[in-house]
Amino acid sequence: MIDITCALLLAIPTIVLLVVILVMPYFLAKQQQKAIEAINANQDIIRTQIESDRKLEKDKKLLGLRLQAYERVALFLERINPVNIIPRIIQPGQTVSKLETLLVNSIREEYEHNMSQQLYISDKAWELVKMAKEDILKLISTSAANLDKIAPGSDLAKDILIKGFEKEINSVNNALINLKKEMQKNF
Repeated sequence: MIDITCALLLAIPTIVLLVVILVMPYFLAKQQQKAIEAINANQDIIRTQIESDRKLEKDKKLLGLRLQAYERVALFLERINPVNIIPRIIQPGQTVSKLETLLVNSIREEYEHNMSQQLYISDKAWELVKMAKEDILKLISTSAANLDKIAPGSDLAKDILIKGFEKEINSVNNALINLKKEMQKNF
């Protein structure tokens, strides 16, 4: 009987130890799985925050580019307005032909320099800008066609300004007004 009792006393701890050894990996695996899930959840939160920060930074940059585009297009419209471009271009001794060429080239160069701004403003606003440019080019061409090519450039300047004021160069004003409204709506 003592031998059986001793054997049982020795067997019980052994059985408990075997059970612990067999069950422990299961509990450790569960704990490890919970830790991995917590790490993954934390990584997802961090990834979402990083993506959000990147989007916010991208939006800030885009906002700056769009605002700059509105400024540049408004400046373009002001620069091609006959009231502003003629005093910059006209020189004493120029002929109608020379002044016409310089005005047309200047407007086209300004336009080409600012073409990329159409990416940041609405299609409607860009169409109005193009229309304003074309109207001014047409005004220059029409005025020059009615004058002798070797006449003084000041004759062309006067004719453009008079016709421009008669028409009030509405396309430039319309484009500027639309641009301002669009900018105010977007910002």
